[in-house]
Amino acid sequence: MQKKCYQYGQQVIAILIIISLILHWKILSGIKITSLNATYNLIAIPWFSLSVCTAWGLWHKRIWGFWLLYCSLLYSTIALSIPIIPFLSSLFPLAVRAWVMIGINTAVLLINIWLHMKHNKHNKHNKHNNLGESSQ
Repeated sequence: MQKKCYQYGQQVIAILIIISLILHWKILSGIKITSLNATYNLIAIPWFSLSVCTAWGLWHKRIWGFWLLYCSLLYSTIALSIPIIPFLSSLFPLAVRAWVMIGINTAVLLINIWLHMKHNKHNKHNKHNNLGESSQ
């Protein structure tokens, strides 16, 4: 079970990020070149870029995908109040949705930390095996 979670966990998180991007596409509709929207552009463009790069890195199981997800989770939570797992926070009353969103993003953060540790352990194990084979 742990092997399957490790094997597909990064890709599941990448899919959730893409779904979140699709659901929050309206954030990008406010991007304009006028000076009134300069602050909005400073929030929306980096979020979109960071989310796309994070999803790509996690889907292709790159180590930098983990690091970008840490940044993306913080940015989504603090700057935009967007949960990574869509729909779940809408099941709760409006008064507690902010806390639910923080809880959801924290849970995804903890899962990402676990996957990151598994990724590092897996790479160390493979590197150690490759070194042992080349010395024989």
